[in-house]
Amino acid sequence: MNTNSTVRVFAVLDLLFAVLSLVGFGVLSLIWTYGIFFSGDPIEDKIQGSFGVLLFALPVGVFVIVFLAAGIGLWKQKEWGYYVHIAAAVLAALSIVGVIYTILALLFAFQPGFKAAFFDQSAAQRG
Repeated sequence: MNTNSTVRVFAVLDLLFAVLSLVGFGVLSLIWTYGIFFSGDPIEDKIQGSFGVLLFALPVGVFVIVFLAAGIGLWKQKEWGYYVHIAAAVLAALSIVGVIYTILALLFAFQPGFKAAFFDQSAAQRG
């Protein structure tokens, strides 16, 4: 597999993780909405429950933003996309399934050919 193909594969994976995180964020938002407006629980229980849901929803929201930026940056082969991809890979380690992705993403990201796809191109554009 050549370097451009590898970059594209990781761009698609980052975008896929962004979509999955967005779905998770939507589910947590629905749970939060139900807990606040439709449950018959006392107000104290609603408040405690909403903090619990927000505790999970905020990091998932960050995942959406970081993975979306990483996918776009990789696809366009921008320097910042390379760095955001590394940050997304580190964030993925915080999830159970993401540990495998983190290992693969970092192994490929630090390969000279993968890195060159971002930095050689931008040096040529500047010079």
